[in-house]
Amino acid sequence: MSEEYSNNVYEFMQNSTSTKTYRHDYPMTEELMDELLGEVYLPIYKQTYFHHYENAKDRLLRFVREHEVPNTKQEKVIDLVFWWKILYEMQHDEDFDEVYQYKVSHQAFLNKRPILSSWLKEWYKIYPKFYYVSDQFALNGSFAVDCEKQTITEILFPHPMIQPPKKYSIIVAILLPYCDSLYFPLCDYYVFDDKVKREIAPNINFLYQELDGKDHKLDQFMHMFSSVLRLEQLYLDNITSRPNDI
Repeated sequence: MSEEYSNNVYEFMQNSTSTKTYRHDYPMTEELMDELLGEVYLPIYKQTYFHHYENAKDRLLRFVREHEVPNTKQEKVIDLVFWWKILYEMQHDEDFDEVYQYKVSHQAFLNKRPILSSWLKEWYKIYPKFYYVSDQFALNGSFAVDCEKQTITEILFPHPMIQPPKKYSIIVAILLPYCDSLYFPLCDYYVFDDKVKREIAPNINFLYQELDGKDHKLDQFMHMFSSVLRLEQLYLDNITSRPNDI
């Protein structure tokens, strides 16, 4: 790598103290990457569960029962629906806005790191989406097609508890922007059963086209997720009830 190239990269690299505006497509220093995950994202994630999960638990369990989600997959659905609810309520009720609460309680820290304060605004733009996983670009990174926009998304999985999905999976995930145009999952993702993904895929595309512009993105997602979960179970039931070839 030439010295000139290194200097150009360094010039655009975002850091904790001097960079004021977050840019998703720019690189970050390792220090800033660690602070974003460990000092901002993780505390918000933990305090959100601490403050809101118990009150939402009964409705979340009712959702998985009504959609006949198998026991082995219920935790992932509960995670996604919980965060869907939080993101939805953040638009309407300050009591659910843990991002705002974090900013208030960490103002001194954020004043010294304006880029992290700028990054927090990204939480108000995200919503769950369907993705088709095409390949891996690293042991902890996957290329995925955004089924809504039909664009390639690069997803990094920095947390060892959330492993990259298998190639050719169809998943539902909530992604937060990171750096270098990468995203990382806000929580664990849901994977549709491999046995019925071919049947599910055209329904996802149809629903995106059918609902385009009719609802807020968060309302649109819940309509879609509910419908596709039921379709998944219907297709799986048809496989189970199909008579064996003689």
